[in-house]
Amino acid sequence: MKTRRYFLFLLYSIPLLLLPAFTIAQVRVISRHELLTPHEKIAFFPDASGFMTYGDGWMQLWQRTPLGYAPEKFTALHTAEGDKTVSEFVISPDNRHALISMSNVLGLYRWENKNFVFEKEIAAGTPFFYVPSFSSDGLRFCVNEDSKLCSVWELGEKGALKTGSYKLPSYQPAFFYPGSNDLLFDGGNQLQIDKSGLKLKQRLQEVNANTLNFDFTMRCSPDGKYAAGFDGFTIYFFALNSNAKKDAQMEIVTTYEFAKLHGGELERPAFTFSPDSRHIVFGSTTDPVKIYVFEVKDNKLEKSADDLIMHLSSMRSIEFASSGRYLVVRNDDACKFIEVDGFGPGPGYRQSLPAAENPIVMNGAKGTGTTPAATGASSASSVNIFWIAPNPDMLDDRPLVCEKGSLDISAKVIAGKQLGAADVKIILNGKPVGPSKFNEVSLKGSPQDELFDYTYTNSVQLEATADNINIIEIEAAGKRCPKKLKVLYSMSKPNLHILSIGTSLDLQFPKKDAQDFADLFKNQAGPQPDKLFGSVNVRTLIGKDATTNAIKEIIERSRYDYTTGTIGPKDVLLVFISSHGFIYQDKFRIQGDDYKDIYKETYSVAYDEIVSRLSQVQCKKLIFLDACFSGGAKASVIEVNKAIRQLNGQGEGVTTLSSSSNDEYSYEDVKWQNGVFTYSIREGLRDGKADKDANGIITIGELYDYIAERVPKLVTEVKGKDQHPTMPVNDLLKNTPIYTTQ
Repeated sequence: MKTRRYFLFLLYSIPLLLLPAFTIAQVRVISRHELLTPHEKIAFFPDASGFMTYGDGWMQLWQRTPLGYAPEKFTALHTAEGDKTVSEFVISPDNRHALISMSNVLGLYRWENKNFVFEKEIAAGTPFFYVPSFSSDGLRFCVNEDSKLCSVWELGEKGALKTGSYKLPSYQPAFFYPGSNDLLFDGGNQLQIDKSGLKLKQRLQEVNANTLNFDFTMRCSPDGKYAAGFDGFTIYFFALNSNAKKDAQMEIVTTYEFAKLHGGELERPAFTFSPDSRHIVFGSTTDPVKIYVFEVKDNKLEKSADDLIMHLSSMRSIEFASSGRYLVVRNDDACKFIEVDGFGPGPGYRQSLPAAENPIVMNGAKGTGTTPAATGASSASSVNIFWIAPNPDMLDDRPLVCEKGSLDISAKVIAGKQLGAADVKIILNGKPVGPSKFNEVSLKGSPQDELFDYTYTNSVQLEATADNINIIEIEAAGKRCPKKLKVLYSMSKPNLHILSIGTSLDLQFPKKDAQDFADLFKNQAGPQPDKLFGSVNVRTLIGKDATTNAIKEIIERSRYDYTTGTIGPKDVLLVFISSHGFIYQDKFRIQGDDYKDIYKETYSVAYDEIVSRLSQVQCKKLIFLDACFSGGAKASVIEVNKAIRQLNGQGEGVTTLSSSSNDEYSYEDVKWQNGVFTYSIREGLRDGKADKDANGIITIGELYDYIAERVPKLVTEVKGKDQHPTMPVNDLLKNTPIYTTQ
């Protein structure tokens, strides 16, 4: 399926033929919103009180509020089994009826009790009904079927009755010409309704020597004076000929060569007239979205100004609210909702706002409120409260999880009278809380609305409750917002990240040490209250996998994970290294599993490089280093341990718990089936022996105290030697819990 790519151009200030010259205030964008879900099509209520978005098996109602439009709870229409795609949705000028094509059935519905109620089946059994249309007075409608048949119906006391039909030469949508009983067919035919049915009045193609094919692009101005259609690369503008003495005819007044201005081949553009009939909105495929100002001079459109608005690729349609205040632009993925200033209202626009009960902010996905057809101006006693952030309607009745003791909230309060700070309150768990920040801002709207627009902000201190749930409500001038914010006050768990490295070389247990260390922490995560970590992420490099480059990469990956948020500032990073260590050119280095003695620098990793990389990961970090010194090392064991102590002082937030100190070696033995360092760590954690205070939680300090005492005893008993693990004093790190006993 070919993808159409369009961009939006707002063109305005078009005093077409027969209109006097006038000056239009510059159109400006006030706000933009993106509706959260893609919407197939849009149908505005003629009085701009709301609009419908609809598509494959669903519909969404949006109501007008002082802040724009808000989503409204809507009972979906019950459809027959099978295809539930809503292909057409047209609302009558009086807001009382709608023509809805769904499941291959076109039905007439009436608006009643916040829903469209089925009234009559108009046609069935045909796959498509092209753009049904109501007449301006709402007493007639026409239906264009896939069978090339156009029928006209009248609404009266006896319901909808068919009054005539017309066989079309091709599949062409027809619509009532505004302010008349004429039908304009997209193919260029203009027909007139009389008592005998439909009669051809004029073929618009014949006003030009060329044969025109408008192909579903015909549009009319709301005042009924102009029409436009796109053929090839040209948009043709038609106007009523005022010199005609009888049955005014349409004639071309100007053309606009779309391709000439924008260059290249274009697919069919999207365009529509503004409600005031003075402007036209275009969309193209080649440019970013801009506002273009045009005037008709000598039957030509001339650009006089432009202004960047927004970018929207693959544009499918543009729809205006009859107020001229709001514009909805749709592509295949989403709707862009634009609030503008500078367009005038169209016929039938009702300026007074409905008294919305529970309006929702524009970016909400669901909500409740009054019917868009509701009437009544704002009164001094009216108060409407909009949740801005957080928005309960975005949570689908789930609690908002808060990880700290306070929560910042904001809301809009629209009132019919002036309010003070004392008039707005926060209700927390059923009780009022202290004063808040309350700042008045200017109201952006019609002066007739006489409303006061306030922005409300507060930082709510959460309370400890039995179930950790807090309920937050907002009250203004004695009226409480029906929507309550439910908050789960829960300290979030950090994540644990393990890097475990063990080379083989000529030692027996480094590989097993690395694997055993990693396995210790696999069951330390979960939502249960007895788990410290939300997740445990383990990476191992063991044996032949622990090459020099692989060690560098796994350390570098940790730094990358921090930049992407995979490792957070609350997390804990434990690095375990069991390998040979040596001094080369005054640097302490760790051998990779591919180590070659003649290429000492190439096949080893400088320890200061490891520390430097990890210093950039801003979380709690500890390196467990079991460096078994090979006989080929040129430096003494004392020099190596001295280098480690120096590095501990250099790396910000990086601490090394070394397996030995001073002139000691690190030992392994078959009796332990590990190096003694790892064996003691396993005893302390797995068997819970390091839990000094017996509270079920082992901290780094407790683990260090245990192995600092346990390792010397084991080495003396089995080897008759000395080995003393060492770690710099760091109270913050020592108090960090890393393990819960099972």
